[in-house]
Amino acid sequence: MLAIVMAGGIGRRMPSKEEKPMLLVNGKPMISYVFTALKSSNCFDKIIAMVSHNTPKTAQFLARLGAEVANSSGSDYVKDLNYALELIRPNKALIISGDMPLIDSNTIKQIVSSYAKCKKPCLTVMVSKAMLDDLGMSTDYCLENDNKIICNTGVSIIDSSKVNGYSNIDEEFFVMDKVQLAVNVNTKRELQIAEKLLI
Repeated sequence: MLAIVMAGGIGRRMPSKEEKPMLLVNGKPMISYVFTALKSSNCFDKIIAMVSHNTPKTAQFLARLGAEVANSSGSDYVKDLNYALELIRPNKALIISGDMPLIDSNTIKQIVSSYAKCKKPCLTVMVSKAMLDDLGMSTDYCLENDNKIICNTGVSIIDSSKVNGYSNIDEEFFVMDKVQLAVNVNTKRELQIAEKLLI
């Protein structure tokens, strides 16, 4: 299995001169937490960072850490993800956003382990809207499932040999109400929340 870190977006909701993945959280670039969690989980043969012209410093930083770096358009998340899936076909890959500084290796292991029981080509990791509300986090990607509102975390595992693009993917939802998955940093307020929660 491979890991793909999505790190090419421009971060429109985060006004900053710094690239969003390189924003410091408690003194370290945000994306370094994601890379460390993936590497120390020992679940992946390769870690690939999807970067773009928006994130040249991020590309250099991750290359120094030992990630493989691939360039995408950086204009549209789904378009970049589809490109990544074509790039790694026919492998399975864990997809994760580069803006999740609370993620840890144990959570990654739990997700990979759960994928073994998944009967669909995609396992999409969700958290409850109630948990996001408790943390003061916001998201645009929620749906109702089993009479509960659940929200996308930006983490999934996809078998690239069984899908033709991410838009019409057959997915199974895996709800994990863990703070490690609930905190995606897209605004300055969410950056402050992450810093308070990160021990």
